[in-house]
Amino acid sequence: MNAAHTVNPETPALAIDRFKASSVDEVFDKIANGIKFEPYGGSLRGAAGTASSGSGNAVDKALLLAE
Repeated sequence: MNAAHTVNPETPALAIDRFKASSVDEVFDKIANGIKFEPYGGSLRGAAGTASSGSGNAVDKALLLAE
């Protein structure tokens, strides 16, 4: 596993705060349904860019979920 993508135990709380959500399930829903899908290869925006732009491909959305 890449050290840049290791899971921090505080991550769920940070994600809940970042997405103004009340649960991890709500964070998942906001990413899955609230981030527009754009088809492109590889990772273009990363987690932060996907969150700030409101769009990304499957890889970038997965990176955002992993945050």
